[in-house]
Amino acid sequence: MFDLIPFATKSHDLFDNFDRRWNEMGAALGDFRTDITEEKDKYVLEAELPGFKREDINIDVEDDRLVITAKTSSETTESGEKKNYVHRERRSATYQRSFSISNIATEAITASYNDGILTLNLPKMLPKESAARKIAVQ
Repeated sequence: MFDLIPFATKSHDLFDNFDRRWNEMGAALGDFRTDITEEKDKYVLEAELPGFKREDINIDVEDDRLVITAKTSSETTESGEKKNYVHRERRSATYQRSFSISNIATEAITASYNDGILTLNLPKMLPKESAARKIAVQ
């Protein structure tokens, strides 16, 4: 009966164990992968967030920081008959990344989410005109 419970297989390869631990540590840190590309007038940030719903993703601007937070929980309530579980797993996690946006026009940031990819358009701030001027001597 208990052989149905999934257990990690033991590996005798040192690098397999290292890779598994490294991946577990990365997942515990709450990271998700991002790509940032630069275009003439903006930066485009693409974040991999597969399996999330739009309402699970929050994007906040705090001072000169862009904070992306994604929360997930696979806790489900099933109606009907009770099951006699021997083993049941649920996943609940919060992922968060922050980025400096000191040179971004924050009021014009746009975001879209399609096929597990969050795309943010981050328009560059227009360069300020030089404050040089002549001062008259009196």
